[in-house]
Amino acid sequence: MTNITRNEAFVLNAIAHHEMTPWNTGTPDCDESGAWEISTYCWAEDFTNADLNVQQVKGVLGSLVQKGLVTINEYDARDNVVSFTPQGFRAWKAST
Repeated sequence: MTNITRNEAFVLNAIAHHEMTPWNTGTPDCDESGAWEISTYCWAEDFTNADLNVQQVKGVLGSLVQKGLVTINEYDARDNVVSFTPQGFRAWKAST
């Protein structure tokens, strides 16, 4: 299991509960094989809190990508999409 920081756990949870996932702010009810379904626009400002500003969230997202917990791919010319990997799904579940 990959060790994750408190900030990484927060951002994974923010992604999982984002309004643009298929669960529309609810808790995803898929299992690890459906991890790719936990996908939303990569809007860093939506993943902030009192402890994390946009620049810090971008750093956390980079760390999550390096650890193989999420992927970030181009959606269109203006937006990217962030998606869980199976490993990211396991890390998120373990942190909740």
